[in-house]
Amino acid sequence: MSRNWIIAGVAAVCLVTGVALSHRIEPGVRVEKIMLTTNTPALRIFPATAGPHPIALLAHGNGGSKEMLFRFGEALAAAGFDCYSVDQAGQGESPQPFSFTNILIKPRELERALGGVDVCRCQSCVSPHFLKSPDLSILCG
Repeated sequence: MSRNWIIAGVAAVCLVTGVALSHRIEPGVRVEKIMLTTNTPALRIFPATAGPHPIALLAHGNGGSKEMLFRFGEALAAAGFDCYSVDQAGQGESPQPFSFTNILIKPRELERALGGVDVCRCQSCVSPHFLKSPDLSILCG
């Protein structure tokens, strides 16, 4: 019986530690909620330092939200990228309905709004090959 209490105690400590660390943001990284294009909620995760930074577009897959890619964006921002994690149509806080048209059109619309994208991190439902940046690096998962 005492072994169960030890396991429960360790689990409680891990839970409290995880909750505390989940609210910690990397030093030198800033975060703001923005509306990117019409009706596209996004998190902008960017370095605190001034200057031009390469732009990274982070897009989740089906059933996701912009918050799912927060830690990935945080790591990129710590490395000097200006990251935009977006809610896809029909997902998260997006007021737009899910449609294949939105999936095909949205990447180009976002790229135009950002003035070009240097890196795109996407899931399977996003079509990064529709972006027009010739130097675009694509990280798919």
